[in-house]
Amino acid sequence: YELITGKLPFKENLNVTQILTKIMGMCKLQLSNINKQEDLSNEFLQYLDQDNLTIKTINDGLKDVIRLCLQISPVDRPTPNELLKHPYFTSLYNQQLTRVRWVIKPFLKLDLENENENNNELNLSELNGQNKILDPLALKPLTEVFHFWRLLGGSIERCLPVQLQSTAPINRIPKIARFGSKLPQRNEHSSFVYDDRITYISLSDLRQRMQNIETNTLQEQIQTSLAEREADIDYQRIRVDQFRELLAGLPATRPELLKQSKIDIPPVLRADIWAVILGLYKIDCKEIYDLIDKESEGPFDRQLELDIPRCHQYHELLASPEGHRKFRRVLKAWVAANSPNLVYWQGVDSLLAPFLVLNFDYEARAYCCLQNLVKNFMYDFFLSNQITCLQEHLQIFRQLLAYHDPELVIHLSILGFEPDLYALSWFLTLFSHILPLDKIYCLWDSLLLRPKSLPLFFAVAIMKQFRNDLLPLDFNGCMLAIRNLTFDTEKCLKIANSLSN
Repeated sequence: YELITGKLPFKENLNVTQILTKIMGMCKLQLSNINKQEDLSNEFLQYLDQDNLTIKTINDGLKDVIRLCLQISPVDRPTPNELLKHPYFTSLYNQQLTRVRWVIKPFLKLDLENENENNNELNLSELNGQNKILDPLALKPLTEVFHFWRLLGGSIERCLPVQLQSTAPINRIPKIARFGSKLPQRNEHSSFVYDDRITYISLSDLRQRMQNIETNTLQEQIQTSLAEREADIDYQRIRVDQFRELLAGLPATRPELLKQSKIDIPPVLRADIWAVILGLYKIDCKEIYDLIDKESEGPFDRQLELDIPRCHQYHELLASPEGHRKFRRVLKAWVAANSPNLVYWQGVDSLLAPFLVLNFDYEARAYCCLQNLVKNFMYDFFLSNQITCLQEHLQIFRQLLAYHDPELVIHLSILGFEPDLYALSWFLTLFSHILPLDKIYCLWDSLLLRPKSLPLFFAVAIMKQFRNDLLPLDFNGCMLAIRNLTFDTEKCLKIANSLSN
């Protein structure tokens, strides 16, 4: 109702209890009236819109959708998926405008065309009647438009009004302190209060840049560093278009997609591409995830409560209450689905973190990514008797390091600084325990596509990069240096690939 009319349902200034009482009284929820669903929904709709403006302006299809949602019994109300099959929505899909609905009526209004100040909406006749769409942003998903806008230097913080921007806590401390008397009532700071004002984001610079894209930069940019490629809007636009075509052609295009992914993966499509690499394009993630019990108490619940708050605790999404809730649900689903074959060990939460951030609104896919990663790359690490497997893995790492850098291994052995003291978490978490998420994305882009032995060589590359720092140190110095590791991920990957070859 509010989306259609732009106003709240009740004109009176009522609190929640009064509103609920009014609704209950109006609907007359006696058992004898349960069968009068149609009459009650009509009565409720007319009551909400006492001047009948809604009844006159909305079409019959939308009116029927509202009536279906106003059924008293929850059993009789349609699910969201059932509603999407209603003729009112299917008629919109048939117009083949699904991907540009955000342009036609966006959630946050965008400055689409400055030529017509009175109409910020895209002309539908231009979309339906012409083969060529003049606006280079029209058919792109909003996530891609936002990504390219940020690559061009766009910043939400700079676009927000001054009143909406956060204020440092020190500036919110009272400037006057009164002793022996009650402090005056202070209003809550505006940065913590919801503000319904609309902030316009101009896309004119981005639109102009996308129209003048340089298509001859692809081969030139491939020779540059990954960071430079990810920051180059021309290169990213070309790569995103390439991968969009490959994703649309699955499963026939999977070999070419894997080949192109070995060059690099566009950040805005990383979640979709990782899902294909892990084989999720063949399955229905939501159906699998919905069948798993994620609420019942389990033997690892206490450990989960300890691990979740500590996992990437400085990441805004993962550290949020909603992030913790999603963490808990997905990890409980993983434990339930794999019991008793696999058990939860510290490190599964770190393996989940990159998948959860990339699929924050798609828990099912985050779960399936974690499941396939463990199954395909590190199944033996999470067996109930995994000690033997881990010791064998650490011994292989030690032998590889001894082959490529015997001097360093001899020095560490004399000190008693063995791999189980520092490298165990590397392999249990695929290095996600020691690296920030932006570095993990870069690393996993390669690890997911190459032989399972690459993590061993990557660990060797880390040690070779720090050998000159470790050789003069004693045991405590080595322990401190390993805890504070900072290294060039891309450089270590090149060394690892070279060693493995």
